[in-house]
Amino acid sequence: MNRLPSRSDWTAEEDRLGFFGPGSVTWRVHADPSFSVGGLRALLLQALHPVAMDGVAGNSVGFTEEPWPRLIRTATYVDTLTFGTRTEAVRAVARVRGIHRQLGGTEATTGRTYRVDDPDLLLWVHCCEVDSLLSVAPGAPGWRSPTTTPTGTSPSR
Repeated sequence: MNRLPSRSDWTAEEDRLGFFGPGSVTWRVHADPSFSVGGLRALLLQALHPVAMDGVAGNSVGFTEEPWPRLIRTATYVDTLTFGTRTEAVRAVARVRGIHRQLGGTEATTGRTYRVDDPDLLLWVHCCEVDSLLSVAPGAPGWRSPTTTPTGTSPSR
């Protein structure tokens, strides 16, 4: 796993603005009401990966016994990474990495032994989220892409 950045890697202003900042597409997508639809789409897409699904089903008691609090914890984590300070985001990542580092299993269908923090597995989960959020946002009422003018028309038209 890569080293997490530390407070000495940024200024106080950079910390306050977080890793993305208020003018970013990331903030716009995550602040849009369509974000919830994109998040649910991401979960469904992630579940298509047998090892990812096994990792959740086999290691997350909250997934089976308390799905809403588990979903809220995940949403809180994503909100912290998106809108939180850099310090808050790094703290949240360290906490989740610490949990994931200890977990793994063997997926019954494929027989694949895995660790929950496997980089390829994490890449799948992340790509599902990004694809889902960026696929859903343009269909939301009032959504403007970064290349759209305030009137809603493309500058090239």
